[in-house]
Amino acid sequence: MNSNRPTTSSTHATGSCGDLCAILLALAVVLPGCGANDTNLRQVLPLALDDFHSHLVWSRYSEAAGYLPDGQRGHFLGIQEELGDQMRYTEYEIGSIDLNPETQQAVVTVTLKWYQVPQYIIQTTHLRETWTYDKEEEVWWLTDRTITNSSPTL
Repeated sequence: MNSNRPTTSSTHATGSCGDLCAILLALAVVLPGCGANDTNLRQVLPLALDDFHSHLVWSRYSEAAGYLPDGQRGHFLGIQEELGDQMRYTEYEIGSIDLNPETQQAVVTVTLKWYQVPQYIIQTTHLRETWTYDKEEEVWWLTDRTITNSSPTL
């Protein structure tokens, strides 16, 4: 199990599970192999997108790197360390999400705003990100990121 895997938390009501537990158990037996269906993928992806980009805005680069495949984390963190406090992300906007349930990949458009010290001039960069769902880890990975406008490289 990957210790750098992003985690999510949820709140559960306390008390007896009774009928609800029985229904969930019955569904688990009746619906084997349906864990990563289209609905689940569509529900979980926006959470991963928001989490990753929020980590960028709040300069939590180690947490953001948790959404990258192992081989890309070191490079990403190296760039962020090299930039230090010279570059800050200020906000992001998730645009279109084109999910292909068969390949379990999504192409996402993102607008990212940022500035460099000491200019403090907000720059806007448009990105096309490819996210891939890993069935075994049950997590979305950011596998490719391409700048689609002429702003400086992030």
